[in-house]
Amino acid sequence: MILYYSGTGNSWMIANRGEWMGEIPVSMNRRIKDGCTEQVSVNERVVFVMPVYSGRPPRIVYEHIMNTEFTGCTKAYFVGSL
Repeated sequence: MILYYSGTGNSWMIANRGEWMGEIPVSMNRRIKDGCTEQVSVNERVVFVMPVYSGRPPRIVYEHIMNTEFTGCTKAYFVGSL
């Protein structure tokens, strides 16, 4: 699963390049806006794509990831866009 957060479209573009992995990118923007922290089921790995501000992910994205339970996940990858 590829989860991305994008304000300007850069992270969206990176996430869509990951389709070769057989994964369809899912936007975290809507989940965050709706306050959705429902459990997310993944097949082995999850890739997070997000911008990096001052050397860290946006606080809202960090909080969303920390408050969401990911089941089935044994590997997590983080891709930062500048």
